[in-house]
Amino acid sequence: MFGGKNIILQQWHPRFQFDKNKISTLPVWIRLHGLPFPLWSKQGLSLAASMVGRPLSCDELTYGCTRLEYARLCVEVDAAMPFVHSFDIDSPLSTTPITVTVEYEWKPPRCEKCKVFGHSCVIQAKTTVKDVADPATTAPQTEPLQHTPAIANIVPILPATNTPHEPIITHAKVSTKPSTSLKTTQQPELNP
Repeated sequence: MFGGKNIILQQWHPRFQFDKNKISTLPVWIRLHGLPFPLWSKQGLSLAASMVGRPLSCDELTYGCTRLEYARLCVEVDAAMPFVHSFDIDSPLSTTPITVTVEYEWKPPRCEKCKVFGHSCVIQAKTTVKDVADPATTAPQTEPLQHTPAIANIVPILPATNTPHEPIITHAKVSTKPSTSLKTTQQPELNP
C-alpha cells in the first residue's frame, strides 16, 4: 500500500498493454476467525486459505502462533467467484462442524457483470436539487451516474502460475486417517 492506495506491479515486456478493466485477480489480506488450533501449521493454514482464494503468504504473528485470535493470510481472489464469508470444518475435536468466519481487510470493488475488479456496472442514481426551496414541497430529481472505475491507480498482477485455490504446500505428507474436511458456505454480498 502506498499513500492509502493499493499498488500491484506486473513485469513489463515489449507487447505489454495496460487495461485496468481486465483485472480479474487481486491479492487481499484476510483474517480467519475461529480457526481450530490443529490447522495452525503451514499445511493447515494453506488448506484454510485455499477455501477463500489462492494462498500467497501469512504474517509473522500467524506463522509464529503468537496471536491466536485470528489467522492473517494473504490470498489471491478471483473476480469471477463471490467473496467467501465463512466455511465449515468437520473436525474430530467437535461433534458439530466448526464455522470459520472470513474478514476482509480490504474488499476491492467487483463487477459481477464483467467479472473484473475495479468498477461496477450497476446503475446508481444521483440525487440533485435544482432550486433552493422548501424540502417539504420539492421532490429531488434523479439522474443516472456515468460508468466510472472505482480504482484509478492500479496495475495488473502477474499471471498466476498455479491454478486458483491451490494450497501453498503441494509436497506435504498426508495422513491416511481422515481428520478434517472443509466446506464453503457463500453468503450473498451486500452492497452498501
